[in-house]
Amino acid sequence: MSGDRLSVADLRDRVEALGVDLRSGTTAGYHRYETDFALGSVAIAFGEDRAVYDESAFPGVVYPAADLGATIVVSGDGTVAVLDASDGSHAADAIAGAVETLEDLYLLDGSEPIETSIPASEIPFSLDPPDVETIGGSNDD
Repeated sequence: MSGDRLSVADLRDRVEALGVDLRSGTTAGYHRYETDFALGSVAIAFGEDRAVYDESAFPGVVYPAADLGATIVVSGDGTVAVLDASDGSHAADAIAGAVETLEDLYLLDGSEPIETSIPASEIPFSLDPPDVETIGGSNDD
């Protein structure tokens, strides 16, 4: 895990530069885990047709989640954040929904976050994410 932190305003600008329209909410927050994420797997978990992942343009996965009513951003070094919730309760619910999706696909093991902040003015976010091998199976006999 890195010690990098971005202001919420900076992270919002970077996400909008990807062409993602953020909602009108301004409450941000995050859960930080003691794990690194394989960002390609995170994009698949959220749905490749819905998640925005372009490692050459942005070192994270952006999920403008209609079902959660907020935009989720996941860093490779263990942060699950929300940028545009309407209030603290909405932020907590959106993060919980994203975490549930990651747990359902075994990208998180049910462990508790090592750091949580809702609301947040800064988000732990590595601009140089770690290389994480995607774990997968084989159909070879």
